[in-house]
Amino acid sequence: MCSTRSLRSVRVRAKAQSLHSDRTSILLGRYVATKLKPELSRYVATELEPKLGRYVATGLEPKLGRYVATELEPKFGRYVATELFRNIDTTLVHAFSSTLRCYLPKTVANPFHDSPPF
Repeated sequence: MCSTRSLRSVRVRAKAQSLHSDRTSILLGRYVATKLKPELSRYVATELEPKLGRYVATGLEPKLGRYVATELEPKFGRYVATELFRNIDTTLVHAFSSTLRCYLPKTVANPFHDSPPF
């Protein structure tokens, strides 16, 4: 017979293992974590719980602490904070940045925004 403690431990390990993979877990539902560059420890983490807001945080250069982050919860406003530098080489980051430009107003953080024609 399994104790409650050992069952909880098994669940925690299963969740941790699913976070180390590139597959979305239906059980977890809220998070996706993907290691993009093992030698540089680059990650994308996305929180998808509607009541907590939706955001993506990408560590581009861990030792320098440069990040792209956006909060998409309408009641808190929409914004992007970025610190760009020359050696960005992650395709996912470029795609993410391009997608954000469609949704964000023109700001210092998003100087390329063109309003949709409607």
